[in-house]
Amino acid sequence: MARYELKLPQMGESVEEATVSSWLKKVGDTIHLDDILVEVATDKVDSEIPSDVEGILTEILTPERTVVKVGQLMAVIETIEQNAASEPTIALPEATPSSEELLPIEEPEQENISSPEEPQEIALPAATSEEELQEVVPAVPYVPTQVDTSADATSQEDTQKDFYSPLVRTIAKEENISEEELASIEGTGAQGRITKYDILRYLENRTRQEGEQAQVAVTPEPATITPASSTPEALPVAQEEKEAATEQKVAETHEVKYPDIDDFIKNLAATQSQKEAPAAQATPAPAAQATPAPAAQATPAPAAQATPTPAAQATPAASLQIPVSAPEQAPLATTSYTPSPVDDNVEVIEMTRMGKLIANYMSESKHISAHATSFIEVDVTRIWNWRNKYKKQFESREGEKLTFTPIFIEAVAKALKDFPLMNISTDGERIFRKKNINIGMATALPNGDLIVPVIKNADQLSLVGLAKSVNDLAKRARENKLKPEEVKGGTYTVTNIGAFGNLFGTPILNQPEVGILAIGAIQKVPAVVETPEGDVIAIRYKLMLSHSFDHRVVNGALGGMFVQRVAKYLEQWDITREV
Repeated sequence: MARYELKLPQMGESVEEATVSSWLKKVGDTIHLDDILVEVATDKVDSEIPSDVEGILTEILTPERTVVKVGQLMAVIETIEQNAASEPTIALPEATPSSEELLPIEEPEQENISSPEEPQEIALPAATSEEELQEVVPAVPYVPTQVDTSADATSQEDTQKDFYSPLVRTIAKEENISEEELASIEGTGAQGRITKYDILRYLENRTRQEGEQAQVAVTPEPATITPASSTPEALPVAQEEKEAATEQKVAETHEVKYPDIDDFIKNLAATQSQKEAPAAQATPAPAAQATPAPAAQATPAPAAQATPTPAAQATPAASLQIPVSAPEQAPLATTSYTPSPVDDNVEVIEMTRMGKLIANYMSESKHISAHATSFIEVDVTRIWNWRNKYKKQFESREGEKLTFTPIFIEAVAKALKDFPLMNISTDGERIFRKKNINIGMATALPNGDLIVPVIKNADQLSLVGLAKSVNDLAKRARENKLKPEEVKGGTYTVTNIGAFGNLFGTPILNQPEVGILAIGAIQKVPAVVETPEGDVIAIRYKLMLSHSFDHRVVNGALGGMFVQRVAKYLEQWDITREV
């Protein structure tokens, strides 16, 4: 008699959430052990969640297309034992009192038994004593009460809304966006979640508004002259505060530009020649350097001469004005791309769910790690000839094709044992060295998406075991039949770009790993070969290895020596080796 709660299990090492693809059972359906209840999708793989109990599905809390975090409640199942106990069958105890002492228990009417979730009202007899009541109570079956899960659903919705992706949190941290400010942004993602483009659009609008507000705030007011009858004591308090604020803003924000000195001397000389009375001449303060215009030649008394304030640089009316340079505007934040206009010549194609996850995952990897790539040419003539010799024998005996991929993975596993500091991960502050060598194998899917199944403990497998694992994982990956545990736990990744004719490339790291090796196409090329008789030119089979590594924790020497060791194992392949 239990209420089983179905929660999203751990789907992978770096998987924090999944999207509900479809529910295969409905509320009220009978659930058997290991029945598939729901299909979920992550950035790694699509998966099915089975039932661990038998019972009836009473509630679904996460409908389809809902983003669910690991450990979040998804559904509720009432087990078979609980349902059996809730049936209205009432068994009387063996030692039943007489009819005079205990009244019979009436069965509830049929309409009151609508569903297992509704509480059932059982008519109890009127007990005359405490002992009679104790005898009646054991005969009453357990009836579960209905649990109101609306509050839980509301809290889960709030939790989903407050969940931000690592990329969004990184941008918010760099731009000094607080949690309250982040919560005010309107999200366009699933369940109202904030996407990268939402926060970039918000930053663009915020920067534009701040620039406009700064431009309005620092616009200076025209300078005025204090009349002769006015004194500092007679000025209103509000006017003084306003002028002081204007002075501070102008002094902090702008550089005052004064008129040309030649024009000032000419105007001063003209003014002195026209006015003979020294007492009537307006003498500007040296700091202000005021220049009265000929049309406004006021002749106030010496006691009433205007004294301009230093900050305002006052001049008589219609004379000197201080130009103020426009405030510098901060560059506006822009999105990472400019979409093409949609017209008759443009076809709009919606990205798949996995395609969106891969795009975000690759962008985050480039943002987190300092990518560096080194290249080396490898002569694989010995491997080419050896494989041609044994591939038919291997296929007839094992029923599997012998490709080059397991040979390359074996060489990488050996090199990882030689350089254990390539088999690590980091959180930016600490290094985690992995004891197991789990090599991921990048696999292209028929629809163009990408998935990385992992070969666990690759260093402990023989070449036959590696060949079987490679073929099995690749086949089930293309058929979308991988299990969640088969795409997690990788410590290093190999991608065979030579299958598409590519010679070399710069692969992106599969987080949280610090290395990935791209294997180019094998080509026949003329090369100089050293022999006991001297150097000769011969046709050799060669390829390029492209090794990308995280330069935060792997320096150039380690990255170069590692890929050189892989090349050495490939070039020194034992052609007498039995498969």
